[in-house]
Amino acid sequence: MQPKTTPERSALRLLFRTDSSTTIGTGHVCRCHALAKAWVSHGGEALFASAQITAFQREMILNENWKLIELNGKPGSAHDAHVTSACAFEHECDCLVVDGYRFDHDFQKILRADGHKFLFFDDYVHCDCYCADIILNQNAYASKEMYALRAPETKLLLGLDYLLLRNEFLASKKITRDPLKPVSSILISMGGADPAGITSRVLTVLKNKTFYGINKTVILGGSFSHPGRIRDEISGLKDFELLVNTNCISGIMARSDIAVIAGGTTVWEAAFMQLPFIALQSADNQALNISAINSNGMGIGIGPWNENTAEQLEKSLSGLIANSAMRSSLGRCGRLHIDGNGADRVVKAVVSILPVS
Repeated sequence: MQPKTTPERSALRLLFRTDSSTTIGTGHVCRCHALAKAWVSHGGEALFASAQITAFQREMILNENWKLIELNGKPGSAHDAHVTSACAFEHECDCLVVDGYRFDHDFQKILRADGHKFLFFDDYVHCDCYCADIILNQNAYASKEMYALRAPETKLLLGLDYLLLRNEFLASKKITRDPLKPVSSILISMGGADPAGITSRVLTVLKNKTFYGINKTVILGGSFSHPGRIRDEISGLKDFELLVNTNCISGIMARSDIAVIAGGTTVWEAAFMQLPFIALQSADNQALNISAINSNGMGIGIGPWNENTAEQLEKSLSGLIANSAMRSSLGRCGRLHIDGNGADRVVKAVVSILPVS
């Protein structure tokens, strides 16, 4: 990274503007966290700004000793865009990273008019047009055709080559799995919030006698609204373990043999960990992930929960437990698609749009 030389400082400064309400969980902060770590490791500085943030998300940021600026107002509004712009100027930021579904084209236009350089996260083309310097869609299904309505100078960073993995996953890069090892543990995680209440439905399936004797680790994210209810559901069941707000999910993935997870960012983390998984679509914006998982052979993807899903999940899980060759194939496929160098590639792309000092 080429440092910016001024009397006040010598490092390039990145402002992360996240929208992390309790309904969308921790995914936005987690991927920004991964990019911020990579940015700092290259000699830069990172700041975070948010108008909505949970205690768990705040802790993630402050534990790294990064400055957190808490903004007022409705996320994504014109007022919010102007406040964000002013914040970037006040803190002399060289570039912004904008991540949240409520940030639209109008929000981008205000940042652009004020002269800011910025990267814009996108998952499912939630804007009608784009004028960011960089669009980052780190999902397997991302394609250039999705972003036909963009400014001519906008760069595209698309696909799993740009997947942002936190250091805890990168540290497990050399993990190996024994394909002949019988299944003795299952990980269950429906993301940071699980607003659709899928966790409870999955637990009902896993209580079936078919899965007796297999340890089940249930992870509830930092934005989960009713952990006590889940705790009551598995109370007294010796083969269930409940973890809330854990910061060592990579370690749990490493020791698990199969995962049942929501179809969000966690699927790519599991794929990198070579963990065979069944992904459930718990939100509309996960539909493309589910399709990509199935078409690429990275896991078993199941669509929105309906009257047949419980039976489908039980059948898929039983089949995966019984078929070591399938588990091995899914694990290998995940690592083939994800090399773990995505954050470094994104850092280089951001540096490339900044003026040379």
